[in-house]
Amino acid sequence: MAKVPAGSGKKDEKGKNASESSSEAKEPEPMKTGGEKDGPPVSEAPSEEKGKAAEEGVGRESGATEEKTDAAPAEASPEQKAEQLIKENEELKDKLVRLMADFDNYKKRATKEKSDVIQFGNEGLLKDLLPIIDNIERLLTYSYGEGNWKSFQEGIELLLTEVSRTLAKYGVEPIEALGKPFDPNLHQAMQRAETDEAEADTVVEVYQKGYLYRGRLLRPALVVVAVSPSGEDGKKGGEKDGAENEETDEKTPIN
Repeated sequence: MAKVPAGSGKKDEKGKNASESSSEAKEPEPMKTGGEKDGPPVSEAPSEEKGKAAEEGVGRESGATEEKTDAAPAEASPEQKAEQLIKENEELKDKLVRLMADFDNYKKRATKEKSDVIQFGNEGLLKDLLPIIDNIERLLTYSYGEGNWKSFQEGIELLLTEVSRTLAKYGVEPIEALGKPFDPNLHQAMQRAETDEAEADTVVEVYQKGYLYRGRLLRPALVVVAVSPSGEDGKKGGEKDGAENEETDEKTPIN
């Protein structure tokens, strides 16, 4: 049998003890997954802060809802509603009284303006007629002094032109009737004249001139209307009657 050296057992025990102490000193490392990366460990403080912030937000929302519910107005009592209706009724009555007063003032003002228009509506026309009257007085003074008949006629024609211009300014226009067909809406027949110089129902003479005021009849024209002569009709009728008698005489047999 082989002899084991004396110091070998102690050496083996020392080696086992050294290996066990080294295994105890080294801690087993956790296995790394593919998704994990090498780096410093992430602290868990931010997650805790997020949780606190979420809890605070929920608390604020709940507080806001509680404030809204607390701020909702309470339903008014019947007495408060009655007081509010009475107040609104008084305001409406006040407005109605003011409107009635304003309408009454408007009616008075409109009535006054209407009376002023009726009373002083022709003020402008009268002002324009005053210069014409002044010219007539000057013409008469001149004719009584050194004037002659011809100058007096010329002055009258000028005055007539001025009057016509003033009337036209206010919408008054003469009706042209002479030589026109008779129009019962504008003319008034005073007489009928038998004539061959004009067609029947034509105005051959004007007694009085008519006028229109802004297209409306102010005064009709007094006119003489032409008619066909009755003598010619009578002759024609007599000749026809004689010819008919001759024809009847020729046709009647003689016994």
